[in-house]
Amino acid sequence: PNYYVPDAEMIWKLKPNLNSEYTASDFSMLVKTNSKGFRDIAHTYEKAQGTYRIVGVGDSMLFGYGVESEENVINRLQELLLDKLDKGKKTEAINLGIPGYNPIQYDKSLRIEGARYNPDLVIMFFYVGNDWTSDAEYSYGGANKQGFLIEIDPSFSFDSARNFLAPIRYFLKSRSQAYMFVRDRAKGFLMKSKLMAIPVVDIYRKDFNLEKRYYFTLEKIKEVDQYCKNTLQCHFILCIVPEKFQVRKPLLGLVINTYKLRSDDYDFLQP
Repeated sequence: PNYYVPDAEMIWKLKPNLNSEYTASDFSMLVKTNSKGFRDIAHTYEKAQGTYRIVGVGDSMLFGYGVESEENVINRLQELLLDKLDKGKKTEAINLGIPGYNPIQYDKSLRIEGARYNPDLVIMFFYVGNDWTSDAEYSYGGANKQGFLIEIDPSFSFDSARNFLAPIRYFLKSRSQAYMFVRDRAKGFLMKSKLMAIPVVDIYRKDFNLEKRYYFTLEKIKEVDQYCKNTLQCHFILCIVPEKFQVRKPLLGLVINTYKLRSDDYDFLQP
């Protein structure tokens, strides 16, 4: 929905002080942002004595799509670490996750915002499905005046299609159980018909620029690692978020059968 504002440095970011209930087919969640436009409580830049600070950068996985703010991965990590630290120390996790971001924006958000919190640990949440990128390549073209993300595809007319359809879809999703019933049944039928089989293998096979994007992304991750070690003097962790078919065997079987793959040709546990 219309949760976004344009940003000169980051291309887009979440609206500050947002307070909205988001409803999907199988969940609902409250989306509240702080004054800086992050789905988190307010944090001071100055770190309290005896505090172990964690800054997370990532996209919707870190933002917490599908869960309440206190249930997202970085807040759960904060809770789990409480018993591991020395007596008298406390943890403070800061969530800089923005839906649609990629490693270029992870790097920027860390340097522009995350560094100001003087972190002890930086975690980059890397989703293997869509986080491979090349120089100046973004998932969206920014946010328009109505607060919607703009598609990059030049054949897509944003003003005529997205502006008109998105509010209608959002209204139906939040008000009409009949709409959700029909939509879910149609989705289930397509999955069974293999028309919605995970397309990622086919996409990568046809993407001749994948090697360039692959190595650019690895270099970008290396830059973040060095920035943490040399400039912020803190630890850096890369957290790999897998594709669904990497952890769910029925989906992996669907991918193998749909694309006529030989299992021995691939290591499906690798990014």
